[in-house]
Amino acid sequence: MNTIAEESFANIRTVKAFQNEEAEIERFAKGNELVYQMGRKKALYQSIFSFFSMALLFGSMAGIIYVASKLFENGKITIGQISTFLFYMIQLLFNFAMVSMVFGNVSAVVGASDKLVELMEYEPAVPVRGGTIPKGEVKGKIEFKNVKFRYPNKPEV
Repeated sequence: MNTIAEESFANIRTVKAFQNEEAEIERFAKGNELVYQMGRKKALYQSIFSFFSMALLFGSMAGIIYVASKLFENGKITIGQISTFLFYMIQLLFNFAMVSMVFGNVSAVVGASDKLVELMEYEPAVPVRGGTIPKGEVKGKIEFKNVKFRYPNKPEV
């Protein structure tokens, strides 16, 4: 999406000259919709993951409190021991929550690195190396006759 906007703004005179604003707006809207759908998908996955991690967190706390209350009723454990264990458990679970946030960031980094690799491996349609190199000094004039310019979405001018 940034590429589309950058190209349009960098070539604003060309876009205006060929009255192609509507096509550029449509192109940007398509890119924007794609980014929106991907963000929505990411939010869905993050919410599912957060739901299950929180359910696990609070479910384990409820289970521990239930078992600890039964042990306390039977005189096998003290309130201080229950509190100590719960504090240790909270510290441990907090670290797991941090790891889950790291996984979210790692997925964003992987997506960005995929884009970088794609850009590094890009092969242009017109070769930039090789070809015929004229020998000696080249002198001459270039003259343009009957040249027509055309914007891809517009008829020839």
